[in-house]
Amino acid sequence: MTLPSLPSPHAVLSPAVVVPVGLPHVPPAPYRSQLRRFLVVGAITTVAYLLLFSALHPLVGEQAANAIALLLTADANTAGNRWLTFGFTGRLHVVRHHVRGFVAFGVALALSSGALAWLDAGGVSDMRVHIAVLLVANVIAGAIHFVLLRSWAFSGG
Repeated sequence: MTLPSLPSPHAVLSPAVVVPVGLPHVPPAPYRSQLRRFLVVGAITTVAYLLLFSALHPLVGEQAANAIALLLTADANTAGNRWLTFGFTGRLHVVRHHVRGFVAFGVALALSSGALAWLDAGGVSDMRVHIAVLLVANVIAGAIHFVLLRSWAFSGG
């Protein structure tokens, strides 16, 4: 008696494929997939933001460096998330998505500006501390950003 062969693990399976008992097939949730992609886009744009902030800080001061660096990376972040995280291509709703992404940028600007003001009020001038605090502020802003983009900016086109 010959046993039926199972498809290669690298084969593309359709939803109609029967999974053997004991090996449940649980497709990754769109949420988790989107979150992973969002984290990649966010990591790249956060590194760019921190590098820009560090370069601009001595030239224009911390608050201006923060605003400029965020502004320069916000559009790239929205474009990257629009395409990679949420799968939108072409021009359909592009203006709406970028305007709504700009609202999410406002959240990041408020958090990071507040964090810098808090450091100034405490007399902290060490650039390493500024970078660490901005990183934490960006992680918090990123969580809010993901929720805003997923539930509002990119929902329904």
